[in-house]
Amino acid sequence: FYNDAQNNGIPVGAYYYSCADSAQFGESEANFFYDNCLKGKQFEYPVYIDVEESRWQQGKKQGVTDAIIAFCETLENKGFYAGVYSSTWWFDNNIDTARLNAYTKWQADWRKTPPVFKWPGTHMWQNSNELRIGGAIVDSDICYIDFPTTIKNGGFNGFSKNSAPKPTEDKKEDNFKYYTVQKGDTLWGIAQKYHTTVNDIAAKNNIKNVNLIYPGQVFRI
Repeated sequence: FYNDAQNNGIPVGAYYYSCADSAQFGESEANFFYDNCLKGKQFEYPVYIDVEESRWQQGKKQGVTDAIIAFCETLENKGFYAGVYSSTWWFDNNIDTARLNAYTKWQADWRKTPPVFKWPGTHMWQNSNELRIGGAIVDSDICYIDFPTTIKNGGFNGFSKNSAPKPTEDKKEDNFKYYTVQKGDTLWGIAQKYHTTVNDIAAKNNIKNVNLIYPGQVFRI
C-alpha cells in the first residue's frame, strides 16, 4: 500500500512484527526489514519494532530489550526515526522500558479512556480495533505529535550512516563541553559518547522530550 498512500498524500510509517530475544537477533531483523521493505523509501512516521510475541519473547525481559535497542539503533544509523510498539502490559512487565527513553513509543491499550502513559516518549496510543473506514474494520490510533513535520525538520530520513556529517569538535566554555547535534543522533547515543546519562543531558539543556532533538542543536554536556 506504500505507493497508493504516497500518491494520495497520506503520511506513511512501517512496523515489523518481531520474534527477537537478543541484540544479535534484533539487529538481524532490522537489516532484513531494511533490505526487504524500507530501502529506497521515504517515511513520514517512524519505523517500529512490534514486540508482543509470547512464544519467543515472554519472560526474556533483558534479551527482548537488547533486541529493541539493536533494532532501533541499526535503523537509526540507516537514517530512519525508529521506535517500539507494544501493549501497556508488555511495556510494564515484559520489557525493561526504562532503558528505552531514547526511542518513541506506540502504546496499544484498547479502552475508551487514555491509559496512564508513564513511559517517556509515548507519542501514539492505539485505542481500539473497531474503527470502520470504507466498509473495513481496522485499528484506530491517536498521535500526540506531528511526526511528519518533526521528522522532516530533524532530517531523520534520506541519508545513510556513511553520508552523515562527522561530529563537530567539542569546545570548552564555562567548564562545560558542547556538542552540536548531527543527523541521526539520538540523545542516548550522545550520552554514551560522553559517558553520561540521557537524564543528565536533558536536565542541563532543559530538554522536555528526549526523543525530539534535531541537527544544529547545541548541548551542554
